[in-house]
Amino acid sequence: MTTIINGLHHVTAISNDAAATGQFFSAVLGLRLVKKTVDHHDIAGYHLCFGNHAGDAGTLLTVFPRENSRTGRIGAGQATIIQLSVPQGALRFWRSRLRQNNCNHIVDETLFGDDRALFQFPSGLLVAFVECDTDDRTPWTTNDINSDVAIRGLYGITLAQQSTAHLPLLLTQTLGYVESNVEQITTTTQHRFVLPNADAGVIDIQIDPNMIRGREGTGTIHHI
Repeated sequence: MTTIINGLHHVTAISNDAAATGQFFSAVLGLRLVKKTVDHHDIAGYHLCFGNHAGDAGTLLTVFPRENSRTGRIGAGQATIIQLSVPQGALRFWRSRLRQNNCNHIVDETLFGDDRALFQFPSGLLVAFVECDTDDRTPWTTNDINSDVAIRGLYGITLAQQSTAHLPLLLTQTLGYVESNVEQITTTTQHRFVLPNADAGVIDIQIDPNMIRGREGTGTIHHI
């Protein structure tokens, strides 16, 4: 039997306030609340799922709001950065909007030819808004976020490691990804793996032998 991987289905993060999380993801990011269910790791908590109009695979950003969760530490051994796809020219809109809503604008950069803006959300979560002119997915829109700037869905994910170890072999030999490029930035090496023709098909591996190990908690990614 051949298993075909079509890209990322969803990314799940940890926050510490269900109401604030719901308000931020729906009102600020302009995503649709697709469903509200329980956290199956802790059935006393919520699992909030946000995405496009149909809740399509590859558009879903979900959250476990855990009020008693300790603050996490983003680092090696984790998925560290959620990459969201936005239309070409939309970064100016998102820089202004996110700064006005208590997000820390970390850097504007070009990585593997992608123009992107990296932000840290109030929960501590790291999110990169990536301009993509080939993403034709239909977004969810609101009164103040129109289709010219609205989030299309997931673009990809960044994984952080202290060494390459066996992760590239897992991606290429088991999951069908193709390594497309490598960039060296000071002591950090970035490897890009892609699934051809997949909308949410990018996985970047950031290799830094000096990176501190991550610790799960508020502001970190739980799973992809």
